[in-house]
Amino acid sequence: LEFLNLHLAHQIITKNMNQKINTSISFPNAAHELMENSTWIESLLIHIDSIKNSTGKSRVKEIGVLENKILVKLNTKSNRVLIKEKVSELFGDFRAQLSHQFPSLTKNETLFCCYLKLALKPQTIATLKGVDLTTVSMTTYRIKKKMALAENIRLINFIKSL
Repeated sequence: LEFLNLHLAHQIITKNMNQKINTSISFPNAAHELMENSTWIESLLIHIDSIKNSTGKSRVKEIGVLENKILVKLNTKSNRVLIKEKVSELFGDFRAQLSHQFPSLTKNETLFCCYLKLALKPQTIATLKGVDLTTVSMTTYRIKKKMALAENIRLINFIKSL
């Protein structure tokens, strides 16, 4: 699930990049791998089925092999950092505008606003930040409070209007 959310975030960011900047700028190889992993996911599902049918030491060994494959292939933390860097690169001016307009916002909160500007779903933002949905909701509330937005104004709509 986490991989799929990162994959979705990567697709949205890539689409936004292609619309806003010259196509000569592209994600490094690590980010492109996110888009090309559907075949790998299918092989994982097959491996999981074989684990379900194994027992004892064989099962423990197979789980270890599967876990290692996942950790090596995804390297999720690196992908999170990569996406964060690219979003910061793409939305540097927007982040500066937010910081100027709302000086009490932290760097993480302005990055969060960039994710909203990209129309990422809360679950995808949670995955990118490595947090749960409650934390995303709390961050949204905190940002709205710092921006002094009325209760009936949705943060995502306000951010998109900037």
